[in-house]
Amino acid sequence: MLTITNRKVKDLKPSWAAFNGFSFLFDNPGDSLRLFELCESTQVMNNRYEDEASAFYRILYDEANQNTFLKEKCGFCPLPLPSYHVTVWDGVNDYNAHRVAERVREAGLQFLEGLPHTLLDSPFVTGKDGEPLALHTQPIEFIFAKVHKWGNSSLVALLQPANKESSESIAKIEQARVRLNDEFTERFGIQPATLPYRPHVSLGYFANNELAEQAESEIPLFNERMREQLDGLVLCFQSISLYGMINMETFFRRKP
Repeated sequence: MLTITNRKVKDLKPSWAAFNGFSFLFDNPGDSLRLFELCESTQVMNNRYEDEASAFYRILYDEANQNTFLKEKCGFCPLPLPSYHVTVWDGVNDYNAHRVAERVREAGLQFLEGLPHTLLDSPFVTGKDGEPLALHTQPIEFIFAKVHKWGNSSLVALLQPANKESSESIAKIEQARVRLNDEFTERFGIQPATLPYRPHVSLGYFANNELAEQAESEIPLFNERMREQLDGLVLCFQSISLYGMINMETFFRRKP
């Protein structure tokens, strides 16, 4: 029987283990949100396969979902298309909550346990002025860079800016990430997001560390197919919102 070593994976169906937290994410293009039944004041991410705005994601998803070698030999669990996204900045979550300063750690744990409802009102998602945390951006366009295996944990599609304007916008985002890290260090004793910024789309997670090592031989082939299919395609974003998560397929934001 396979031992699951990845805390985000529940089983090989795949089902996803509870993993609570919040992050700033780019708002996906197209009709990509629906009302969240667990909290009527929020919207849950819901990219639609047939939506033309999901074309970039759809190509990545089809390859990840149909790759029998990765799934059968490497314990790869592909993520569902509705939850595909690009993270801007990682906040507090079940992985790093132990690093929150002891004076506010219990409040942080209660915040995580209370999601999705606590996303609407908590010091962890509001600034010093009491207003909701926010990040802003000019329109950004990404193109595919390469498929990358992060350790033996996950498989991602790394992205790169499509033009000079997007490079300039990303530089501003990198500065904002540093400011947010500094603010959280001051207020909560934790620098949540790792540096430097590496924009990517997570394609799935490996259930077992040892099996994941066998995926190395497939990565060059995966890359070759993706470069061919994604040639000329651009992934465009207009805005950023704060999203909560309760597992790797359920991301939600405050309803405007």
